[in-house]
Amino acid sequence: MMKDTTLLIDLLEKLASSLENSNKSDTAKFFSDKAKLIGAVSSDKELENICHELSSSGAISQYANFSYKEDEMFDLIYQRASKTINENK
Repeated sequence: MMKDTTLLIDLLEKLASSLENSNKSDTAKFFSDKAKLIGAVSSDKELENICHELSSSGAISQYANFSYKEDEMFDLIYQRASKTINENK
């Protein structure tokens, strides 16, 4: 059964928008692409794989020099991705 991904997609799109507004286009594209991928998944396993990628990409916030607000948004994405992974166990 596919999980509800609406919240995760929304969080990813908001972070991508914020990053784009901060002239961090490459990093914004990473998160925007993940939102699109999640929207197109056809199995829980695909979703879990994307969530694993998100939950292991924490260093991106340091390398992309996230603002405090962007860091908070990423934390919410990390939490939601981790929750999705744990729901599949």
